[in-house]
Amino acid sequence: MTTTGPNSSGTVTQVDAGGEEWLTIDNVKTQSDSYASTDALSKSEETDILRLSNFGFAIGADQIIDGITVEIDGYVSNIDVDDLSVYLHKSGSTSGDNKASGTNWGTSDTDTYRSYGGVADTWNSGYDYADINDSGFGVEFRMKNNSTPARTYYGYFDHIRITITHHTIGAEAYSGKGIDRGINRGIL
Repeated sequence: MTTTGPNSSGTVTQVDAGGEEWLTIDNVKTQSDSYASTDALSKSEETDILRLSNFGFAIGADQIIDGITVEIDGYVSNIDVDDLSVYLHKSGSTSGDNKASGTNWGTSDTDTYRSYGGVADTWNSGYDYADINDSGFGVEFRMKNNSTPARTYYGYFDHIRITITHHTIGAEAYSGKGIDRGINRGIL
C-alpha cells in the first residue's frame, strides 16, 4: 500500500446550517497556531458546517483507494463540546459515514491531531481515484455544545488535513482483495 499526504485544504467555506458561525476560517489551511474559531456556543447549540476542499491530490488511474484519514488539530475553551458530524464531501454532496467521535475535545492546544477514518476505512463512500483528485473532494465538520448546566464555550481549530491510502490495481490479487484473487491462485 502507498500513502499520499497528508494534504492541506486549498479552499475553506462555511455552509449555513442554522448554527453558530465559524470565524477566520482560512486559518485551518495550515498548522500555524492561528485558529478558525466558533462563535459563542450556548448549551445544545451547533456550529454551521465548515467545508474544506481542493486538497490537491493526484492519485493515479491505476490506483484503488483503501483508506481515507482525516485529521483535525483543535481544542475548546472548556469541556462538553464534541463533534456533531465529520463527513466526506464531493462536488455538491455529503457522502459516506459520519465519523464524529462524540468525545469531548481537549481544553488546550497540544498541536496533536484527532484522527477519523484510517488506512483501511473508505467511510463507505465508494470513492475512486477520480473522486479523490476532484477539487470538490474534502471534508465537512460541525460541533455541538453538550454542557450541563448551560455554559457558553468556543472552539479553536488550527489545521485539518487528509491522507489517502491506496494500492495499484492488480496488487489486490496478492493481498487477498479483489475479484481476481482466485484466478491468480489457480482456483478459478
